[in-house]
Amino acid sequence: MSGIDNGPDWRTPIKDIMYCPTANGGQTITDALTESYKVINIARKMNNIKEIEPKNGARFHFEMPGSVQGWKEDFKNNKNISTNISNIENKTSIGERSLAISYNNLAKGVNSEVYIDTFFPEELTKLKGYAKDYFFHYNFISSPIIYSGQTIQTNIESSKDNDFAIHCSFFIKIYVEHDKLSTIYSEKKLFKPNNNKNIEWKIPDTEGNPISQLGICIESDNLSSGKIIMNFLKISGEAKTSFFRPGHITSFKKGIFSKQAIMWKNSWVKALDHWEHRWAEAFRITNNHGRGMIITGTHEWKNYTITSNITYELVESGGLAVRIQGLLRYYALEFTRNNKLRLVKMLNGLKILKEIDFNFKFQKEYELSLRVNNNHLSGLLDGKLLLEFEDTTDVLEKGAIGFIVESGTQKSQKITIS
Repeated sequence: MSGIDNGPDWRTPIKDIMYCPTANGGQTITDALTESYKVINIARKMNNIKEIEPKNGARFHFEMPGSVQGWKEDFKNNKNISTNISNIENKTSIGERSLAISYNNLAKGVNSEVYIDTFFPEELTKLKGYAKDYFFHYNFISSPIIYSGQTIQTNIESSKDNDFAIHCSFFIKIYVEHDKLSTIYSEKKLFKPNNNKNIEWKIPDTEGNPISQLGICIESDNLSSGKIIMNFLKISGEAKTSFFRPGHITSFKKGIFSKQAIMWKNSWVKALDHWEHRWAEAFRITNNHGRGMIITGTHEWKNYTITSNITYELVESGGLAVRIQGLLRYYALEFTRNNKLRLVKMLNGLKILKEIDFNFKFQKEYELSLRVNNNHLSGLLDGKLLLEFEDTTDVLEKGAIGFIVESGTQKSQKITIS
């Protein structure tokens, strides 16, 4: 660290941010601290040593000197320009370091805000020409790291030296019509000087729009200066939401081309030949030869159910996938053209876990549901349980969700996770 710091200030502008494009799109937006602990824990696991989970597995824990894990100040839209973040030593019952957020000349109508990008950073949407093509191709495959229905938890201390009481709240920013950002705030919490509070917020329904930022807003009715300390921030639980084409996107008309929002589609990793956007169905996906997928979500999701109404057009097979850890690691519930409904596992090749005969028909809509609970898989058709399997070997414990299609086309309007 001393070698990096012995010269120009590389760390402050970068703020530990890393972009690691992968089929696991929820891991693309990351930071040096998160990736460091991944490497540490791989080594520990290889040596049968218990893995380290700072601050009870918090996504943002700041447990290395100087690390801000991608958090940054917002100076736009009449925000307080006298806001500063820093990593400080702060011993608590669960850790050694925290993130300090200092503010000066806070006033009514001029708030201090700090945030983390959770999906495509806004500045990337303003790129043009080659730079735009570069980032919007393989180099920035990404899914959000937070979703509706998940819970945000943090612990905040207000300094005893603060001159006035303040209010703190969470906020998210979502991509809406024409991919403009819209802000949703949580309930405000009062902090008097020398207060310490745990705060929780369940992320509200975003109506199909992806979440681009997560942040904390500090405001006061008085001219105020002071500091708060964020000890950690944890993202817990699985998403509870539906994915569909947002309502602000109008129908496409022949011969008329208009700028429509695309971020809702960019929140999915596309690993197939075609995802048509000018059709009536939100998810009309095609893979010409072999198995293809579209994927969203994060690698932390464990127990959940996904449901979608799917219509098939001349596929070899197709359906729903869960606990996706890459293009060759997942479970799936799928129909096949030779009249089978089956549970499969992709790991070192495709393995059929269980299957039944079914008089499958093309151009007919089927409601498929795939549930994972620990190592138990359940496949439902039109709400009726038809397939069950207990996996006891090399269990895929967590992962994202998606559609899978083999050598053909299938379509759906939405997919729900519950």
